Amino acid sequence: MNWKLWAAAVLVVFMAVGCGVKKSAVTIENALGEWDIKELSLKDAAGVETVLEPLAADTTVILQLAAGAYTLSATDSEGYEYSVAFTVAEAPLNVAIGFNNCLGFEETTTVADGVYWTGTGDGHIRIVNTLGDYAIYWVNIVEAGGDIYWDSTEYCQSVIVYEGEELNILLAPGTYDIQIEDVDGDTYTRYAVEITRETYLWEVKIEDIDAAETVGEGSAPVTIVNDLGTYDIWYIYCDLSNEPWGDDILGSEILAAGDSFTFYVNPGIYDIKCEDVDGDTYTLWGVEIPEAGYTWNVTLGDMD
Repeated sequence: MNWKLWAAAVLVVFMAVGCGVKKSAVTIENALGEWDIKELSLKDAAGVETVLEPLAADTTVILQLAAGAYTLSATDSEGYEYSVAFTVAEAPLNVAIGFNNCLGFEETTTVADGVYWTGTGDGHIRIVNTLGDYAIYWVNIVEAGGDIYWDSTEYCQSVIVYEGEELNILLAPGTYDIQIEDVDGDTYTRYAVEITRETYLWEVKIEDIDAAETVGEGSAPVTIVNDLGTYDIWYIYCDLSNEPWGDDILGSEILAAGDSFTFYVNPGIYDIKCEDVDGDTYTLWGVEIPEAGYTWNVTLGDMD
């Protein structure tokens, strides 16, 4: 017997048995609140896929995985799909499957009491209403520098976000302008916000309110209140009584029924005219507007 060859063969067998691939414990967590994960699979860097058992709400499973890159794919009890990429080193690892890993919500979705998710993408914005009695009605987002009035996407959709509730938005990472509008029509705007895969949190407070733009160059406030019922006011004119009608003060705005609009003039004698959506006009002639200002509640009885 060739003892050298035998010893070499024994050494090879010993190395093969004793030098197995080292693995680390990886805890997979269902962090979807009350939602179950009904389908779950794991794919390694080589593309080999392993089907795992479903994962009930608030439960975990521990896997022993070799070092390397992996991707988890999941489908929850509502049919939404998720993807989580992670890398295993030598230390134990916890991997949570959360709503921020969703591949996209087709519409605004309630995932818990007062918690909503919407949108598609790897970037995450979390908006929490801390405005007290003022509910959030609209959330408009546009790429930084765009026209937030015309080109933005509105994410609240049919949802109203009340005090303490939150709206979570998924979108592509990038730089955005974000504008929130409350039940009173007041706006709260942040410009050039950098959105990444890390959560951007905005707890909206009253002090975040946008400063009101002053319309007009005078010191006396004139407030027009639309009390026309279902008719919006499209145009407002206010000019000194001895001058012809000038430009429309509303500009691109529309004064909806029940809302008010304030502009400023110098004290004096003015003619004021409003025109509604049907083209009907309402005119006051020779109105004295003092330094303290003037308010006109426009009603159908004021129609010309």
